[in-house]
Amino acid sequence: MKNTILAYLKAYMLGVLCVSFGVVGSLADEEYIAYGSQKSLMKSGLYRSLGFYTGYHHYGEVAYDGSRVMRVDSATFGLLGELGVINPLGVKLEGSARLGYALGIYTGGILDTDNEQRNGQKLVSIMGMLAGDVELKSGYNLLRASHRASLYIQGGLGYFFNRTEFLVMDRLQGYLYVPLELEGEVHIGNKGVLNYGLGYRYLIFGNHLSTASEYGFNDDYYVTQKDGFGLSAFIGRTYYGEDSTLRSIRLVYEYWHIGTADPMRTSSSITSAPTAIYEPENSTHRLLLQYSYRF
Repeated sequence: MKNTILAYLKAYMLGVLCVSFGVVGSLADEEYIAYGSQKSLMKSGLYRSLGFYTGYHHYGEVAYDGSRVMRVDSATFGLLGELGVINPLGVKLEGSARLGYALGIYTGGILDTDNEQRNGQKLVSIMGMLAGDVELKSGYNLLRASHRASLYIQGGLGYFFNRTEFLVMDRLQGYLYVPLELEGEVHIGNKGVLNYGLGYRYLIFGNHLSTASEYGFNDDYYVTQKDGFGLSAFIGRTYYGEDSTLRSIRLVYEYWHIGTADPMRTSSSITSAPTAIYEPENSTHRLLLQYSYRF
């Protein structure tokens, strides 16, 4: 019975894909007929893009009493890609991915529970971060009757991850979330489109791993975080390049706030003295300039 149901599902999905890509093909032909050798400035039919981004990445932590635990201020650079399809009914399916590396300055304190004089001493050092995200979204164009503007209400599923480099112990963070967004396009003449978007990120859960066993403790610290949220906003422009290719430039701001995680009881691997470690309340700010080619 299970195999029969799977067979029907596979046949159904194959049929949907064939119809979708048939519609996409006809839409792509209409685009070229309408614009000659140039595609539509607004997203339509099958669209895809590749590009890069650069900007500022900040990560900071705050203790129970509100005092600053640490902060990382860094410059980031990475690659991005997007693939999507919009059908004649105004329904959009879209997937995107970004992967980048940030390098900057860590400002914080030394963690050494076995040495009271050394513990908490100020430390400034170089730190790197590998960060990326993947999103799958679907949306509906509220202005699908217009040829000069679009406004999509959209949602989906996303995952943001961050790995800290140049530490004695490994630190990995990941946030699984639901993006709830408005994204729009408006023509600003015949050669440009204004792009804008605003979104809220509902946190399903976050996961954190610190390999504390490599830093003088007997246990690694792994915790699931459930308190937090994110925000996102962008504004940009899509235009024709000198070679008639479609190009896009965007200024993007992203914010994450994650609450204090549950502490873990452990002990020193040197003195066996009991202690507790926890992941403090933290926030992430990313201000990015993105540049991409649509083809």
